Amino acid sequence: MRWAMPLLMVGCLALLMLAGCGITIHQGGDEIAFLRGSDLWVIQPDGTNARALTSSAIVSLGWSPDHHQVLYRVLLHPGTLPPPSEARAVPDALGSIVVIGVNGGYPLVLTRGSDDLLHGDPWWNPGGNRLLYREELTPTANTAYAPSYIVSQSDQPAGIARKGLLDAASLPVLSSDGHQVAVLDGAGNLRLGAPGDTGNILASGALLALPGANRPAHLLWQPQHDALLYPASNGSGGVKLVLVGLDGKARWSLSVPALLDAAFSPDGSLLLVRTPSQFQVFTVGDSASSSALYSWQESDVYAVPWWAPDSQRLVVYDQTGWTFVDVRQHVVQQLLMAQAAALPAGFAGGAPAQWHPATADPWNASGSQLVFAGASGDSWRGSALPSSHGSSRGLYVVSITGDHPGTPTLIDSGNDILPAWSYPDPSTAFLIGA
Repeated sequence: MRWAMPLLMVGCLALLMLAGCGITIHQGGDEIAFLRGSDLWVIQPDGTNARALTSSAIVSLGWSPDHHQVLYRVLLHPGTLPPPSEARAVPDALGSIVVIGVNGGYPLVLTRGSDDLLHGDPWWNPGGNRLLYREELTPTANTAYAPSYIVSQSDQPAGIARKGLLDAASLPVLSSDGHQVAVLDGAGNLRLGAPGDTGNILASGALLALPGANRPAHLLWQPQHDALLYPASNGSGGVKLVLVGLDGKARWSLSVPALLDAAFSPDGSLLLVRTPSQFQVFTVGDSASSSALYSWQESDVYAVPWWAPDSQRLVVYDQTGWTFVDVRQHVVQQLLMAQAAALPAGFAGGAPAQWHPATADPWNASGSQLVFAGASGDSWRGSALPSSHGSSRGLYVVSITGDHPGTPTLIDSGNDILPAWSYPDPSTAFLIGA
């Protein structure tokens, strides 16, 4: 207790000094981050206090779990790649991974830009003390190099505190506290250990890629549980999703004839499964029935869903716009209908070659509101969106009470893309293609 009061006084004095210098202090918590063009901005949900955190060739963003920092990727050579969208990422490229506080200030460069290394978008562990990203040597005319996965601390510059995951042949997943990492090795073994270690084999026979889907295996850590979900063959050309405890004992399994992706609900009680034609929701651990709790049709194979924090509702972004789903009430509502001309680049074209978990979540922390970027001509539940001032695009916030979406409010006008309100646990997020 002898140190508590002096430290508190020092902290208060520092805040007062900054306030006296005209610097506004923000504690984080409810601000929305977004890209205006390629610059990183934040704004309050009511449209006040919009400000740029940093200006650069930024192509991704993601809040830290405590909402005090924003993680982003900067291109070393801007203008060479298409912009990102909610459903399409910018491919791994020459550039840097950087973190900045919600108050702005000097950005902390976690990986320095180099013409020798390509970097992908990073994602946090749920505890917010570690992050994962992919890097690879720049390919030459005759050689393409295999990517590697890196676990790094988020408070050390230039990759000082980083560990390579030498056995990872597909996307790894970190435990909530960041002290353990699960990987699938090249032989299809599920390994668990400390970052940088070989780890122990918990299971064998895992798939590294989904059959017929051109998508990587999506290894998931069940939220609020000590269990991992991995894909294996079901013996008939489909996929068997197997839930295994950290002791290596199987707890539950689910057979899916054709799998595109899967994600847990935030409380770990439900599993969202994507097939080529529909979404399905299953109760995790219910071995008495393999029937879905709820399902609905979805034709866009690149559609991306986000769970609400209550684990009962979702929003889905696809090539038509935004759809709202209430799993318990069996409600599906088309919310935003996007003009074809307003669709982000990336829906058309070939299948993505690179994937990583979605890093920007449009729900606020309580699940009572949603943020999205809209364009002139888009309609909300059959009515035109409020007009954006002096721009063809804008940022909108809408309240959602239960299964009743309200009317969107325009909070910013500009070339706004990729709004993020909260942090998505990687095991609750679908993979974004690039």
